[in-house]
Amino acid sequence: MPKTREVRDALKPEAFAAGARPRAAEVHPETSFAVLAGVPMSASKKTGAGIDERLEALAGEFPDLQETVVGAFWPEPPRPALDDLLDAAAAAWTARRLAADAALCLGEGETDETGYPMSIWA
Repeated sequence: MPKTREVRDALKPEAFAAGARPRAAEVHPETSFAVLAGVPMSASKKTGAGIDERLEALAGEFPDLQETVVGAFWPEPPRPALDDLLDAAAAAWTARRLAADAALCLGEGETDETGYPMSIWA
């Protein structure tokens, strides 16, 4: 929540106006994967089967993902975990959809006690 509050505090109030396009959006990678694939992922992202399943879902959007991310060489620590990289790719897919005005909004219209939109995008 501290990082979410930092983003909220940096946004101008007009960013929360009804109908405004989000300048920052909350993404839940597993939701994005489910929307992208048309079904929820069946295996944990920490397993080989789960990694393969997510790579397959992303392949049509990021054709060279396997070579550039999975085969990437990280010479210096800290090295990102593979599941974190796949989650980032799912978030990037959602960002593309937001930019194209094609993203799915879950919780549209709901706000918290401060008036901040309570939405997850995919």
